[in-house]
Amino acid sequence: MTEAHSQRAHATLAPSAAHRWMHCPGSIPMTDGIADKTTAAAAEGTAAHELAAYCLETGHDPATFLEMWVDIETEGQNRFARLDEDPGRDQLRYFEVTEEMVDAVKEYCAYVLSFAEDNDNCLCSVEERLDMTHLHPEVYGTGDATVLQMKERHLHVFDFKYGKGVVVEVDDNPQLGLYGSGAARRHHNHKLDKVTLHVIQPRAEHPKGPCRSREYDLIELLDFEADIQTAGNTVDAARENRGAIPDEDWAATYLTAGDWCRFCAAQAVCSARREASLQVAAETFGAVGDDITLTPPDELDDERLANILLEADSIGNYVKAVQEFAHSQACNGKTPKGFKLVAKRANRKWIDPDTAEDELAMLGVDTSEMYAEPKFRSPAQLERYFPGKNKDQRQASMAHLVEKKSSGTNLVPLSDPRPAVKVGAAEEFATVEGVE
Repeated sequence: MTEAHSQRAHATLAPSAAHRWMHCPGSIPMTDGIADKTTAAAAEGTAAHELAAYCLETGHDPATFLEMWVDIETEGQNRFARLDEDPGRDQLRYFEVTEEMVDAVKEYCAYVLSFAEDNDNCLCSVEERLDMTHLHPEVYGTGDATVLQMKERHLHVFDFKYGKGVVVEVDDNPQLGLYGSGAARRHHNHKLDKVTLHVIQPRAEHPKGPCRSREYDLIELLDFEADIQTAGNTVDAARENRGAIPDEDWAATYLTAGDWCRFCAAQAVCSARREASLQVAAETFGAVGDDITLTPPDELDDERLANILLEADSIGNYVKAVQEFAHSQACNGKTPKGFKLVAKRANRKWIDPDTAEDELAMLGVDTSEMYAEPKFRSPAQLERYFPGKNKDQRQASMAHLVEKKSSGTNLVPLSDPRPAVKVGAAEEFATVEGVE
């Protein structure tokens, strides 16, 4: 691997989003200029991929790194740090190598290596750039691993999925199909009869188990490539026609709501997504335009309860996207009518843990009392060791060691009693949240 996951260039028509842009070509121009918001789950998946790639490349046992930290913004072996070293406070950069991560990576590595036991017959690659620009100039990506069995003329393409919330199918999976197309083109100098695509998802329950595969012959792969080319051309048309035809006609032609909206950055401002959510709400709670009443859960019949459960994620994801968009707008000076920005509850933290440790030592506090391995305990946990007859006096005696700073802002109705935060000041907070 030449660079960390987080530092790689990402294609506009990324294979990971192919399911979306193939069904909803308008989502590409809709998301132009909207920054993708990385989630903790996605960043943790990146950490697991970093560990998996390193172990495949070097032959290390994943258990070697148990209770270490993965820095997803650092390359090479330096990406791993011992637990007794401070990994920093960035929750989207540093991730602990847990037993669960070790088990998942072990299963993935063992599966991939089982197809490459004949060293003289196999060509293996890990985290290799795959070029699909012969289908569209903006389609490329990085494959997790490939194994070419030369004698058998058989190419295997592997996709490691660490997530467990969304089960990934191997059948009709355009992301995998694109990786297969790119890997086949990468090995164009070798004769190929078939390409097998594999999904390895150790933490998600699936009737077929954690490792699933789909075999393509070259004719099937060519048919899939034709579908990709058609979808890419439609994306180009969506770009060219945006603003050139009425918005309603453009949306009707190029926007389609579906399960692919889940990770779309534009869903908060998408008319198709909004209309689909309204339709779901109308079918679930009552007709649009009527007074919607929410039935208590214990009064729902089995059919309505099932319908609400089936659509809950769709409605919830849309509402969350709207909340995040509204908060972002407020932080940029466009606060929605009837709302304001307020500071989140501030937590106390040490200004300089080393200075606090020295002062506690002078007060006779044993080092074992200061640490909850491997980190220095918080002000709240060590407050009782400072002089004073009560909480206020003890906090006053430690005040020079402690700062209190909010971790972010929330967007709330004007009726909320907390004071509003000025838009310029909102930039000083570390994180932003949605509507409370």
